[in-house]
Amino acid sequence: MRWFFYLLGCALVVLTAVATASQAAPQTIPPVSLVWRLIENRPDNQFVAELSVRNDGQSPLLPGKWSLYFNSSRKLLPEGVAEPFVLQHINGDFYRLRTKDASPPIAAGEECTMRSTGTPWALNGSDAPSGFYLVVANDSGPEDSPTNVPVRIAPFPDAKLIVRGAGDQLPVATAASRFAENESLTLLSAADVPKVVPTPLRTTPLAGQMFINAATTVVAETALDNEARFLAQSLRTLLGAPMSVAKQAATSPNVIRLRLSPPATGDAVQPTDDEAYALIVHPDAGIEIVGNTAAGVLDGIQTLRALAPLAAYHQPMKDLAMDAVEIEDAPRFHYRGLMLDVARNFQSKQTVEKLLDLMAFYKLNRFHWHLSDDEGWRVEIKALPELTAIGSRRGHTTDESDRLIPSLGSGPRAEATGSGGTGFYSQDDFIEVLKYAQERHIQVIPELDVPGHSRAAVIAMAARARRLIDKGQTAAADEFLLTDPGDKSIYESVQMWRGNVLDVGRESTYRFLDVVIDELVDIYRRAGVPLSTIHLGGDEVPEGAWLASPACERIATDSASGLTRGQQLQLHFLDRACEVVEKHGLRPACWEDCLLFGAKGGPTIAEKRANSTDAKPIVYVWNNVWGWGREDAAYRLANAGYDVVLANATNLYFDLAQGKDPEEPGYYWAAFVGTKEPFEFNPLDVFQIMGGDSMGHPFSPDQFKNRVRLTDDGRKHILGIQGELWGENLRDPQRLEYMAFPRTIALAERAWAAAPTWTTIDDPVARVQERGSDWNRFANCLGQRELVRLDDLAGGVDYRIPPPGAVLRDGRVSANIEYPGLEIRYTTDGTEPSADSAHFQQPFRSDLDVRLRAFDSRGRSSRTVTLARPSQQ
Repeated sequence: MRWFFYLLGCALVVLTAVATASQAAPQTIPPVSLVWRLIENRPDNQFVAELSVRNDGQSPLLPGKWSLYFNSSRKLLPEGVAEPFVLQHINGDFYRLRTKDASPPIAAGEECTMRSTGTPWALNGSDAPSGFYLVVANDSGPEDSPTNVPVRIAPFPDAKLIVRGAGDQLPVATAASRFAENESLTLLSAADVPKVVPTPLRTTPLAGQMFINAATTVVAETALDNEARFLAQSLRTLLGAPMSVAKQAATSPNVIRLRLSPPATGDAVQPTDDEAYALIVHPDAGIEIVGNTAAGVLDGIQTLRALAPLAAYHQPMKDLAMDAVEIEDAPRFHYRGLMLDVARNFQSKQTVEKLLDLMAFYKLNRFHWHLSDDEGWRVEIKALPELTAIGSRRGHTTDESDRLIPSLGSGPRAEATGSGGTGFYSQDDFIEVLKYAQERHIQVIPELDVPGHSRAAVIAMAARARRLIDKGQTAAADEFLLTDPGDKSIYESVQMWRGNVLDVGRESTYRFLDVVIDELVDIYRRAGVPLSTIHLGGDEVPEGAWLASPACERIATDSASGLTRGQQLQLHFLDRACEVVEKHGLRPACWEDCLLFGAKGGPTIAEKRANSTDAKPIVYVWNNVWGWGREDAAYRLANAGYDVVLANATNLYFDLAQGKDPEEPGYYWAAFVGTKEPFEFNPLDVFQIMGGDSMGHPFSPDQFKNRVRLTDDGRKHILGIQGELWGENLRDPQRLEYMAFPRTIALAERAWAAAPTWTTIDDPVARVQERGSDWNRFANCLGQRELVRLDDLAGGVDYRIPPPGAVLRDGRVSANIEYPGLEIRYTTDGTEPSADSAHFQQPFRSDLDVRLRAFDSRGRSSRTVTLARPSQQ
């Protein structure tokens, strides 16, 4: 998943060596400042950068006495660093920089520059190193307290250097390119903008209005007490006054009735749709929401909230004018998910609950919680306290005896506020989240990423073993040890971790899983929340793992399978792990890596197992990158009888950058993913949306003609779709919201709404035209309604505001925006535009530099776009 370019590592022996320092006299730690500068991306898929180290103090930095530690999301090549600097890759994305013992000191006020080479490329600020801190050795050898060191990222060089090798044909985004992309968009009248997202199956306007106010009564049967409370609280926020809830009320138009019953208002909804509902707003009869289930009633409540006046979200109103309407609705897919990775960067319980609120509003119903990875373990398991005592903490360490090494810029202090490196959910916290989700009819699917991506657990269980050995309890120490002491396997994950794989030949590995799952089951039981599925991860196990493990030698090899030894061991683990999950009455799930091997891993393994007695987990398919050979992996698995959740990286990975722009955060190994990509996603025929690869190379119409398509039976096994919020760059709640929205709204539209008309059009030209019209409506809905609501919904959301597009034509400045309705403000005096600057409404003449920004209703802005005066163009 984070697949190609995340570079993070693992070596305790090296860490111990790192701690060794010169025995010279101590020195005062002077203040140091850093500047990182990209020099170029080279045709050989490497980049060159410089790190300037400036001594801002009064005393020199003595050679052999100081070390700079930092994280880099790109692999840096130590052999490419010139003297006097020495660069050491410790593990993962963790590095150490120092000068040789015999080199001159860095004098007060002096600046030294290290030039380094990295791979594969550096295109944006997310690729720059982070989390720098300085450590100085004292005269007895140990290191003094680490000191954070600020780093400034210099402006990126000319666009011609922002390339990924000679084959990169995708241009860097500019004001002009954005203008061209937005030029087909038009500002629609308010009457033409959809009021509800995701789009209901059928909406029939009626005459008149009904007014909701403090005198309105919510009437619901006992089975809908939860939904009635939720509605009353939601309306209280909009009204600024409490509402009454009753089991029955006198006949009155000023009532909102909630009922469980098959919706019977028309033929758009099938009676068997669990989440089907009907919503009727009538001036004379009040409001009625009828659902097949309580979940359907809650979906109807969310639609009613969407119909409320936008102004009430910003300032409570005594009367909410609701246009009379009749809506029939049901979801296209029953699985409508969002995954949040809290292992890489921890997110608080409050942040998770806010995300659940937003998911529920847009009718998403599966929260996939990625709780463990190489960089952290985030759920309390009382039988194994080291998992959180050690595995949930990151900070400076020489031996990882009480914490993990820093990763992803988390810094040296394990308890530092806002670093994202440290944190876990107590079982009480977890129970609160489960109950919160259940009230919103969201199922929480916990993921334990095994057998790869498991370094946090490996380190924690090794610490447990040491503790018990010190007490003389040798047998107990071995009970949950996750690696074999005699394992000489050599491997490195795609994120450059070593020692991050559970030993699949040890029985202690399965005892560990059994204990962890047993406690998770108990947590759900105490919460009163059903648990149906455990996600086992299973992705990105590095080649070479287990090949020199004594414990794995006992596992037989099937020479007729055509699989490598490592692949057979991975399938062995899948079977054993699924047995553990199923023993607890649960269904296992995994990423497709568990079943498909190689660049074009196809139906051989899946079909062989489909009709066997082996476990058939739910398979989440992510690796569909155009040109890599697995574009049809999901369809192969579905056709073979596996239930599949589509998590396609090219459209649904919300950790990826939203454009090729040095200032746009996120990775880009699979694609650049804006809001249009999830909106244009066609789950049942991804080949209908192919345009080109991530390098900008177009595809010919028949390039994928031999790839597998879904069969009629295979369609039944597509459970739904899911957006992914991998956590490497989600260092705080603001960044999480920036990456999640408004892309998550587009995900919700595609997961809930009926298949759009353009998916049924055979002619490619006509299909693109209809798709463009559909996108225009949706973009207007975002710009005129949804983003305005997000300014206040759930306390306000820090969604991404796109920079304007702008061009200078015939001396006139023209500007546009990706979401029509957002305001564009500009200045011509060299200052940054503010919410009070001139409002762009039509092209104007200017002989000066023009700066433009887009603004939301709170005054937050996009990045600035600058158009140089005509004489400078």
